Amino acid sequence: MKSSVFKGLVLAGIVFSIGCCQASVIRENQPLHSDISIDFCILDAKYDGKKLKILEFGGGPRSGFDGYDNYFHRGAVWELFWNYLDQFKLPMWYLKTPSFTHSAGKKWLEFIAYEKFFELGGKFALNPEEVEAHVAQFCPIAQDGSYPDYNGIFLINVSRHRPEYAPINQAMRKKFSSAVFVNDIANKFVFNKSKSDRLFREDSLRRFRPKSMVCFKRYNPGLARKIIGTMGCDLFVIKPLNAQYGKGIIFVRSQDLDTMLKIILSPLKKALSGNDNQAVKFHKRTSRIPLSEAIDYWSVDSNSRFMIEEYVPSKLVEVEGRKYDATLRVIFTMHCINRQITITTLGGYWKLPTHAVDDEGSLNELHQSYQYDRAIISAPVDPVDMEHIRTLMTTALTPIYAKMIAQVKK
Repeated sequence: MKSSVFKGLVLAGIVFSIGCCQASVIRENQPLHSDISIDFCILDAKYDGKKLKILEFGGGPRSGFDGYDNYFHRGAVWELFWNYLDQFKLPMWYLKTPSFTHSAGKKWLEFIAYEKFFELGGKFALNPEEVEAHVAQFCPIAQDGSYPDYNGIFLINVSRHRPEYAPINQAMRKKFSSAVFVNDIANKFVFNKSKSDRLFREDSLRRFRPKSMVCFKRYNPGLARKIIGTMGCDLFVIKPLNAQYGKGIIFVRSQDLDTMLKIILSPLKKALSGNDNQAVKFHKRTSRIPLSEAIDYWSVDSNSRFMIEEYVPSKLVEVEGRKYDATLRVIFTMHCINRQITITTLGGYWKLPTHAVDDEGSLNELHQSYQYDRAIISAPVDPVDMEHIRTLMTTALTPIYAKMIAQVKK
């Protein structure tokens, strides 16, 4: 249930939830250069009122925003994103041809705020030929069949589980070599927790990450002892390297760590990875909260390594008289023009676990956020906290984004 106080806070939230560290001024007709990049992302974090601990990144185009849209309206985040892109005053393309008649297609169109996209001049297309038919009317073609003078912004929202789309991606980049492809930088990192973790491995950035280790998925009797000795924690979070929607995440106490590692890293569990029906089950867009299902996910995890982190708490968030150990989700963009980086915060909200801290339940139920099939899934971020979070994010993400760009473009 939404309280009137909360609704008032959120309606005013458009003012406080959109902010940026403006490192560059973008003029309406400013030409693009080869070093421009634009990335649309989310991060999940723990925030205790003073410190921000970034748990993981995600790609905005592949993320759900139920908790945010729940208090505004469906498509609220995407409206903010389209308005953000509009500042560049360049053609916007979404590489997908949606259905305007099928119920699922209509629901998706509402989610991405297609009316705002169209209002700002955005266009849908499915392949390079559709884009070329439009561009050829006013832009000269080069001898190699490309359009090197065409400046546009392309968003290609294709799951990494759909390799058949790779030729389309490659053809688009070849045909429109001066265009900007949203998330070309971030996508090299957001789907792998190990790659993201390595970005923080310098003294000035370590404070923004929980303690963590990446280990090979081979059980041995000394593994738990080594992890506990190295990290010095009482409560751990075990994570697959590239699962989404909370799949496979397990909260475990130090005294139970060896037993849990033996269960999820056993040869029997690995042998199950060839079960196609079992694999399909875990590709659904849903978080895996019950501990038994989180354990089962490891039977289909194909990585050779896994991550283990220290558990860090957030400040307790009170909703309808109950207190939760919530996870902070922030939606943001990063762009770089002429080596000047701008971080823009679009919005943020608390994601709630299924159980309050005083409830009886498993560690997963008490600490892992869950955003599906529930009446209450999120809570607002206090405006003062949000301003502090924005400052901390800018401090962390400006050098992080610079490192991403350097690693991708070297």
